[in-house]
Amino acid sequence: MSAAELPRTLMYLGAPGATAAGAALPVRGADTAGQPEPAPSTAEQPVPPVRLAPPDRSPSSSTPGFRKAHAMAPTTLDPRTALVVIDLQNGIAAMPVQPHSGPEVVARTAELADAFRARDLPVVLVRVSFAADGSDAVPGRTEQQRGARSFPEGWDLVVDELSGHPGDIQVTKRNWGAFHGTGLDVQLRRRGVTQIVLTGIATSIGVESTARAAYEHGYHVTLATDAMADADPEAHRGSVERIFPRLGETGTTTEILELLAKTHAV
Repeated sequence: MSAAELPRTLMYLGAPGATAAGAALPVRGADTAGQPEPAPSTAEQPVPPVRLAPPDRSPSSSTPGFRKAHAMAPTTLDPRTALVVIDLQNGIAAMPVQPHSGPEVVARTAELADAFRARDLPVVLVRVSFAADGSDAVPGRTEQQRGARSFPEGWDLVVDELSGHPGDIQVTKRNWGAFHGTGLDVQLRRRGVTQIVLTGIATSIGVESTARAAYEHGYHVTLATDAMADADPEAHRGSVERIFPRLGETGTTTEILELLAKTHAV
């Protein structure tokens, strides 16, 4: 652990006297009986104050999340692994997103879907939709104003590149995540699925919410980081580098396809 990370770690652990990044740290050997420390002798030299440098936030950062997201390929795909595609529907796939475009996300997801279907592994197409009057939308108060409740015709239909396969599982959700209020967990468990591979838009909303819920439901989670994107590139990066490594394994579409070819015969 670096000196810069120690105060934050102490804050996380609830250590007294560590309520801010620059707070005083507990001193090993300090008197715990309330007695004053002896005055330093005149021969002692004062110790210069230690100034903690801020953590490196640059792309060359050596934080565990960065290394995990950018240098490690997924290690395992269980015998019953499902591909779960989040919100690749007409009204969302057409949005301007980064760092990968909507068509790139769709193309890579379609490549994964074809490989899963060829191995008789489940493909789950999740879409978000609401009643015309918005009566089934999440009602909670938020600081950020929600968008319009009216949507163009066909906005909630799965994109053509992924539709048209009768064996795929279709799930409709009314909120960010794909587990709450849907039959996704039942659909997966009754097919013996123990692991999911996630793709879709948006990384920090529908994909991350579903990844968190999958992890909490006990599934192994793999995230195809170049088959997802977000309207906010910093939000995408935050999910990929800091959240996803704590929920599962990350990898590129190519890495996942290579692992699938090694572990699952056609």
